[in-house]
Amino acid sequence: MLTKQNKRTRHRNPQKVVEAFLSTVIEDPDAEMKDRLKASELLSKTAAQTPQPPSQLEIHIDYGTTDA
Repeated sequence: MLTKQNKRTRHRNPQKVVEAFLSTVIEDPDAEMKDRLKASELLSKTAAQTPQPPSQLEIHIDYGTTDA
């Protein structure tokens, strides 16, 4: 049984729930092809909206040339 404290701290990531549902529809061999294709399209749209952190950051500073 959930207590009040558990209800407040229990959060689900809505994007993960949607991705799991769409993946289930895509992988269901009994689902109609139009539904599977639409789920695939929607899944790709949700993946495109996910901000990906940069894997590497490069900083180049050009101090110019010094002609002494």
